[in-house]
Amino acid sequence: MDIDTELPLDTNSHFSIVFPLPYRCLCLVGIGILGWASNLQGLYFLGIDTGYALNIRSTNTGLRTREGLATTFAHPSTLYKPVYGLFLIYAVITLTSWLFFFLSSSGASPTTDSVKFIPSLTIISLLILLMAPWSILYRRERATFLRASLRCLVPSFTQSIYFSDIILADIFTSFAKVFGDFWLASIILISNGHLWQLPEETGLTQWITPCLMSLPYAVRLRQCIAEYVVTSSKRSLYNALKYFTAFPVIFLSAAQRLVNDEKPHGEHPLFRVWVFFVFVNSIYSFWWDVTNDWGLTMFTFSSRKSKRKLSTPATPMESRDRLISPYGSTAALNAAGEDDLDGPSQAPGLRSHLLFSDPMIYYIAVFINFVLRFTWSLKLSSHLHHVADLEAGVFLIEGLEVLRRWIWVFLRVEWETLKLGKQPHNDEYEFLMREVGEEDVSDVSM
Repeated sequence: MDIDTELPLDTNSHFSIVFPLPYRCLCLVGIGILGWASNLQGLYFLGIDTGYALNIRSTNTGLRTREGLATTFAHPSTLYKPVYGLFLIYAVITLTSWLFFFLSSSGASPTTDSVKFIPSLTIISLLILLMAPWSILYRRERATFLRASLRCLVPSFTQSIYFSDIILADIFTSFAKVFGDFWLASIILISNGHLWQLPEETGLTQWITPCLMSLPYAVRLRQCIAEYVVTSSKRSLYNALKYFTAFPVIFLSAAQRLVNDEKPHGEHPLFRVWVFFVFVNSIYSFWWDVTNDWGLTMFTFSSRKSKRKLSTPATPMESRDRLISPYGSTAALNAAGEDDLDGPSQAPGLRSHLLFSDPMIYYIAVFINFVLRFTWSLKLSSHLHHVADLEAGVFLIEGLEVLRRWIWVFLRVEWETLKLGKQPHNDEYEFLMREVGEEDVSDVSM
C-alpha cells in the first residue's frame, strides 16, 4: 500500500462532503472487522483448527483430553460468530450515524460543519463501548482484543510471541494510513476546520501524522527483535529489516513537504531517495510475503531450498491431532514424524501441500499481492497522478490494502499450520473430542 500518500489540503469535493474523513476511517475499521470474521470462518470451513493455530484458549477448563486434564483450545466454530456480532453492532451504529449526518447536512458544504458533533459523538461512543467493563456486547472478545493490543505494544523479551499477536500486528500495518487519518479527523472535529478540508499542519505537529503511521511498523519491528532475543533466529532479524524499511518511506515523504524548492515535482533529490526506499520496501515485502509468510517456492533461491520440516511436537495430542487440513494423507506423516514441505509440487512455484485444491488460487493471490504492494505507482505515474490526489482514490487504495491483508491472512495461517503439525483426511475432521457448546468461549492466552 502507498503508506505515505498525502491528501491535498483543498479537497472541497462532493465525495468529501457526503463521506468526510471521520466516516471513511470508521468504514475501513468496519471492513477490517468483517474481514477478520470471514477469515476465521473461512479457515474453519477449509479445515484449519484456528483455535490451536492462533493459540486461542477456551475458558472451559473442565474438558478433558485422552490423557486427562490439559489446556483446552477453543473450538474454531466458536471464534467467528462473536466477531460477526461485533461487526453487526458496529455497522448499525456507524451507518445510523452517517445517515443522520447526511440527512442533517443535506449533503451541502455550508451545513456540514454545523453537524460535526455527530461523527464526534459516534467515535466517542464506539471507544466507550470498546472499553466498557460491563458484561455486555461481547465483553470477552473486546477484552481479548485489548489485551492482545497491549501485548503488541509491549512484547515480552523472555517468551515467544503468540502467533495471534503477530497476525494482529501485521493487520495493524495495513491500517497505518488509517491511524494517521484518525489524527487528522480528530483535528477537524475539535477545531474550526471544515469537514471537507484537511487541516494544515505546521511546526512540530506536522510530524505527528507520520509518527502515528509508523507506529504499527515499530510494533512489528519490536516483536521481531523480541523473537530474536528469545530464539536467536536470524530469520527474525531479516523480518525486522522488512519493517525497518518502511520508516524511510514514511518520514522522507513527510520531509518533502518541508522542502521549499521551485523544482518541478519529481526532480528534487529528496524525492529520488524516497523512490529508492519505496522500491526497496515494496519488493522486499512482496518477496517476504510469498517466500516466508506463505511458504511458496517460486522466489526461493536454489541454494536455500533445504528441507523445511514440520516441527515434532513435544506432546502429540497438542499438535498432530489438532491441526486440520482437508488434503493429503496422514499415514506417512504419522509414521515418519516429519514431512518435506519443499517436496515435489504438482504446481510449479508452490509447495507440496496446499490447503486450497485449485493451485490457481495461489497464483492469483501472488499477483494481487504484487500489484497492491506497488500501488505507490499511482503517485509516480504522471497520467495516474490525479487518482492518488483525490480523496476517493486514496480511500480506494486503503480499501484495497485491507483486501490484500484479508487474502494474506488465509495463506499465512495455512503455512503456519503446516509448519506446526500435519494435514489429516477431511473425513477424519475432528477436534480432539471437543464438544461445541455455549460454554466453549474463546479467550487468547495471556
